[in-house]
Amino acid sequence: AELHTSNKENVASPTLSNLEVLIANDCRNFIPECIPQLLGAPLRVVSQSGAWYTDDSTILWYTRHFHSTLECLNIAKCYKVTDRSVQSLAGCPNLRVLKVSVCPEISDGSLVKVLESCCKTKASCS
Repeated sequence: AELHTSNKENVASPTLSNLEVLIANDCRNFIPECIPQLLGAPLRVVSQSGAWYTDDSTILWYTRHFHSTLECLNIAKCYKVTDRSVQSLAGCPNLRVLKVSVCPEISDGSLVKVLESCCKTKASCS
């Protein structure tokens, strides 16, 4: 892959193939969908607490591309995230930690669906 710069120079795209932890708390302009290099990363931990542009499309993007590796997701204080995207986290079989404090658009019902899904994939839930 190549990165095309404004001066028409071709530069090799940086690789993020070893990135397992992404912390972008309180970042006002961070939109992961705009960083194609993330797609090759084995992301396990994502923290976007208080990130201004984090919304349903962001969470759906993470679940679409990292459903098999995602273990921990912190979306506390992400006011634009709703039940729609949180329910998609039920498809992440390795999800162990989900932080959603101060997320007024997320209902208890959505969290119960995610929890039930997690318990179905783990024998240790009781």
